[in-house]
Amino acid sequence: MIKRGDPISDNFVALWPDKNNLRRTIISSEVMNTIPPHTNELLVDISSRLFEAVNLMQSAQYSTLSIPDIERLLQQCEIDIRDLQNSDIHRNEEDEIKLGKLGNNVSIVFRNKRNFRGRNMLFTGDIGGSKLRQLQRRTDYPRLLGNYHIIKVPHHGTNKTYHYFNFKRIARYHSYFLIPNGSVTGRNGNKWGILDEYIDDVDFLDAKMVLSNSNAFFTGIRPSNYVDISAKPHHFYEII
Repeated sequence: MIKRGDPISDNFVALWPDKNNLRRTIISSEVMNTIPPHTNELLVDISSRLFEAVNLMQSAQYSTLSIPDIERLLQQCEIDIRDLQNSDIHRNEEDEIKLGKLGNNVSIVFRNKRNFRGRNMLFTGDIGGSKLRQLQRRTDYPRLLGNYHIIKVPHHGTNKTYHYFNFKRIARYHSYFLIPNGSVTGRNGNKWGILDEYIDDVDFLDAKMVLSNSNAFFTGIRPSNYVDISAKPHHFYEII
């Protein structure tokens, strides 16, 4: 599995999971054995297509001609994800909780190795805020950079506060917060609503939230501070 310091293509490097944390987590978890082979195959297919899409986005030959290929890969990922959701996996609630925590603890965090197209980029997966604060304190390579232009916010930017991290410390003004969230219901809404602190951070930085559904307008974000990629799908590629 990918661990801290491993390269991800020519331009990115993994910050997390740490090798020791990864070993302890995997060895101590028996819940991985509950995942059937068909599900593992689907997960590998999804990750392979996402990896190919990212490579196309950051290729030196990237252009608008690449967009149809990227969209085709992402559409196939959506089909596979629906297949995953419909698969017959019998697991009790305790296993579901363990598997969720396992996934978050070993969630892959990565950044650009060097200035990438004049921008610093940070992708955080579903990592918790405490792990991000650990990364911020580390001084060994690869360090958590500052002055980020593009940040993928952890765990859909949701109201689960243990995922929150104060990105004002490392994001530049007029940056982009990428938040894949399909169930925005308003400030102080349900557990899938965007966390108020992220909305305040965006206001403070005069940044933009790049969101995946049009309900974002009702969260209290100023219209000038968000982009709905379901309405403007090509905007995501323009940002990258």
